[in-house]
Amino acid sequence: MPYLHYFKNVLCHNCNHNDSFHLLHCNPRRMIRASKGDNVWCDDNKSFRGFFICGHCQESCMIDFVHTGQIQPFPVLSGTSPTEINKFLNRLGYQIGQTKMSAPDHEFPAHTIDISRVGTNLRPSFEIEKIYPGGESAIPDNLPSQIERMYKEDLMAVRGSARHTIISCRTILESACKQILEVKNKKLIAMIDTLKNDGLIPSTMADWAHTIRIIGNDAVHEDESPGIDEASEIVAFTDNLLQLLFTYPARIEKIREQLPSKFPVK
Repeated sequence: MPYLHYFKNVLCHNCNHNDSFHLLHCNPRRMIRASKGDNVWCDDNKSFRGFFICGHCQESCMIDFVHTGQIQPFPVLSGTSPTEINKFLNRLGYQIGQTKMSAPDHEFPAHTIDISRVGTNLRPSFEIEKIYPGGESAIPDNLPSQIERMYKEDLMAVRGSARHTIISCRTILESACKQILEVKNKKLIAMIDTLKNDGLIPSTMADWAHTIRIIGNDAVHEDESPGIDEASEIVAFTDNLLQLLFTYPARIEKIREQLPSKFPVK
């Protein structure tokens, strides 16, 4: 399907292949906004929900994705309004055609597509939030830019390979520890223990971090490939650790800032 837009390198939970997912149709997601004292439904300016199919097994799924505001990769996209973006994304049209068979003439519905240009990878300007059923989840909030980039460009790009998924998780964990402790040259085992001893993570989380470290080391050095289920668990552990280290502290700080009388600035 060269004429449809697509997301490259998405893990299909039906066939377990990392492949391109082609967009058949999408609409802006809707949200409630206050208007003159009433709550009204309106189109979101950046968030979309699309119907995609896997390029390998042709299984369908729904994907929630957001526009990052960047339009440079798509010169045909002249602006960033929801109408312009939606028109750009939806390559398939719909019309009623006619054919001459035995009298009388018959009308029939048909899909049309502009073949003057091919589809393009959406990842430079759109980010996946969620895939239904199963699949890619939202990246933990409030990550440092370097770790967020590693999550997007390394982890999300290799989810079809259990080995590379686990290795990416270990690398992200090591980078997170260096970020929190503000160190550069220290072994991961020592950094995890320091986080625990300094009260930055509980003992249970330290055990999870050591699990990621050990299984990540095995993925690098052992010939036997880990399983997809094992890799999925490691991703879940990694997400929880990132949320504990970065997401939840930022959310708590935001709540405190909204209640200055109860939490005065020291």
